[in-house]
Amino acid sequence: MNPDQIRTVIRTFRDKWPEIFPGRKELPKTLIFAKTDSHADDIIQTVRQEFGEGNEFCRKITNGAKNPKSSLSAFRNEYYPRIAVTVDMIATGTDVKPLECLIFMRDVRSKNYFEQMKGRGTRVLEPDDLKKVTPSAKAKTHYVIVDAVGSPNRSRPPVSRWTPSLRSPSRISPWADDGRPLRGNRQFTRLPPLAPRQQARGGRAGEDHQGGRQPYFHRARSVDA
Repeated sequence: MNPDQIRTVIRTFRDKWPEIFPGRKELPKTLIFAKTDSHADDIIQTVRQEFGEGNEFCRKITNGAKNPKSSLSAFRNEYYPRIAVTVDMIATGTDVKPLECLIFMRDVRSKNYFEQMKGRGTRVLEPDDLKKVTPSAKAKTHYVIVDAVGSPNRSRPPVSRWTPSLRSPSRISPWADDGRPLRGNRQFTRLPPLAPRQQARGGRAGEDHQGGRQPYFHRARSVDA
């Protein structure tokens, strides 16, 4: 993902999150998955610029970052940071219960690894505990996946009932476990396609017929797994 693509995703998320979480006064706790430490640095810089916020608003939580355990504790238990960017450190085995949004800005080829990454959003907590870090929230009833690279399609994860997924990014149609479309579901908001100069080459899975990647918002019910 080049800098222009990063900016397109972050800017669109900045503009759309109030529609996804109506009534919220502060951005829900959000975790961004980056490919490498340097990629994470680029994302953090763009987030701070687009949101007009300082260092405390968005932090890198990786094994190579400064004081990652302290930043992780703050992400769990304090108001700041609102956004954390990680590579692998929070991808598996780490609970951040107030987390309500996951943004995939890296490809995930392993089905099992992708399922574990999605699991970061499924942890639940009492409403009063959520309000300690996100004061305007009433309760954690679901979490949102923002897919910027077509990860569910590239890794082909098993589709579960609590995380309806897209069989093809060119159609907004969630699918059930047995492959049947779930009708009457209107929980998806498509991000705009990348500009032609930002489009990836080729026609790989996760792209539309013109080769432009189609990030999308994906809402899932919260499950304590």
